[in-house]
Amino acid sequence: MARSILLVGICIAIVACHSDSQSIVEQSDSVEAPTNVVPVSSPSTSLDPSFAQLQTLLAAQNWQAADQQTRLLMLKLSGRELEGWMDEQSLDRIGCDHLTAIDRAWAEASGDKFGFSVQRRIWQEAGENLEAMSDRVGWRQAGDWVPSESLRFDLRAPAGHLPSGDGVGLWRDGMRVGRGFPLLEVALRQCGI
Repeated sequence: MARSILLVGICIAIVACHSDSQSIVEQSDSVEAPTNVVPVSSPSTSLDPSFAQLQTLLAAQNWQAADQQTRLLMLKLSGRELEGWMDEQSLDRIGCDHLTAIDRAWAEASGDKFGFSVQRRIWQEAGENLEAMSDRVGWRQAGDWVPSESLRFDLRAPAGHLPSGDGVGLWRDGMRVGRGFPLLEVALRQCGI
């Protein structure tokens, strides 16, 4: 059992690992744990356990908990855990490697249906209009913002629906900016996501 946990932990720590963790667990009885493992410097290791928890939730397709974990992770990375919201300056504290890792984790778990890169593509297709983008991803219906409790947390949700960014509350010049995507999009563009 300890070998299984070690091997699954190593798989999570390496962002590029695409192996099915169940097959690793099944094969663990015939595989000896390496004794000379060198830690890999990556967003997942520097954010562990927060990023590892996100990956676990995404692998289990627990979309609602993964959405909440993404929110908490972004607040942690921006240094705004106590405040519970971010502004443009705090968003700048989240490094490109972290945004890329979060995006990649969402995209891989959802078959490229969810993630920041999907949202950015829809943002561009919607003419960089927050209302048009929000209508397409299901954050607005009939011109009204969908309350958090009414968001869809399954693969039947529209493309780009998750992560919702709900609850993070991005602010610019003292005003809340929708679900915050316009500010996040600037960071995504700068990071090449």
